[in-house]
Amino acid sequence: MKASLDKAGIEFLLREMYETLSELAMVLDNEHSALENSDIDKMHQAAVSKEQLSKKLEALETSRSKILKKARFHLDKQSMYNFIDTIAGSTAESLHKIWEMVEELASTCDTQNKINGIVIDNSKRQTQAALSILHGHAQTEGELYDAEGTNVPHSFNSSLARA
Repeated sequence: MKASLDKAGIEFLLREMYETLSELAMVLDNEHSALENSDIDKMHQAAVSKEQLSKKLEALETSRSKILKKARFHLDKQSMYNFIDTIAGSTAESLHKIWEMVEELASTCDTQNKINGIVIDNSKRQTQAALSILHGHAQTEGELYDAEGTNVPHSFNSSLARA
C-alpha cells in the first residue's frame, strides 16, 4: 500500500485494518470452538486463516507505520490521534472512532488468541501426561520434599502402565 498522507487514504487503511481484525476475531472464535470440540479439521483451517490474516495485518501495519514516519510522527497510539488531527482537521472525529475500534478489536483478538493458546497448552499437557502413563514413565506432580526439606523424586507406578 502506498504511503499516503490524505484523509481518504488513512480512512481506507483503518477500515481495512478493522475488516481484517473482524475476520480474525471470527477465526479465533471458530478456533476456540474447534478446540472445545477437538475438531482437528477446523483447527487446521483456523491456523491457515490466522496465518493469512496475520500477514495481511502486518502489511497494513507496515503501511500505517510508513505513513506516520513519513509525516514525522511516532508510532504510539496518541501520535496516531495527533496525525489524524493534522490530516483531517475538523472532521477528525470519525477517523478517531475508526482508530479506537481498530485498537479495541486488536485487543479483543489478542485476548482471545491468548485464551486459545492456554487451551492448547492445557490440552498438550494432558495428552503428554496420558502418553507418559501409557508408556510407563514416571509422572511428576511437582517437587516433593522429605521431613528435612530435601527435594526427593516423585514418581508413581501406574497400574495402567504396568498393564
